[in-house]
Amino acid sequence: MKKFIILLLSFIFIVACLSYYYSDIRFFIYKQKHPGLMNYDFGILSMEDLDKADEDAFLTPFDGTNTGYPYWQCYNKKYLRLECDGDLFSLEIENPTAIHSYSLNHGISMDVCHELLSEIDRVLMNRTYFCISGTNDNIKKDAPKKEFSWSFHRLKTKSGYAHYFEEEQSYLNH
Repeated sequence: MKKFIILLLSFIFIVACLSYYYSDIRFFIYKQKHPGLMNYDFGILSMEDLDKADEDAFLTPFDGTNTGYPYWQCYNKKYLRLECDGDLFSLEIENPTAIHSYSLNHGISMDVCHELLSEIDRVLMNRTYFCISGTNDNIKKDAPKKEFSWSFHRLKTKSGYAHYFEEEQSYLNH
């Protein structure tokens, strides 16, 4: 009788574990098939984030030559450098293999730039990892490290989003 109870409890435990992790496993498989996600997301991105990027029918896995399509990348914030220089917003990620520079497509006032930096600091507070979405403008392969230039769309942590463009607000409020 003891063996039967132990076997039954073991079975219930296994079923409970599988049902608990089923959605995480399904979500992981979906992300692996998603061409707009370039690396591991540390559990930050939602299905809605990935579906939004999927709306672009021509999106293919990033190879460095495809420009103009939105891609998500996720990093440890220790690689992040933020700056307002004159009327330019700059966000740079330098990791051991590459440099990714994000900017806006146009200049902004110093006040607006500092507001954006404050918003980014707010969502990064007490977080180790973040994800950033942007479109690739170009790549410099002949540098010691690959250098990528991106147009900034939005940044996300488990605390929320930071963005500049007004049209992003409708996306974030869905």
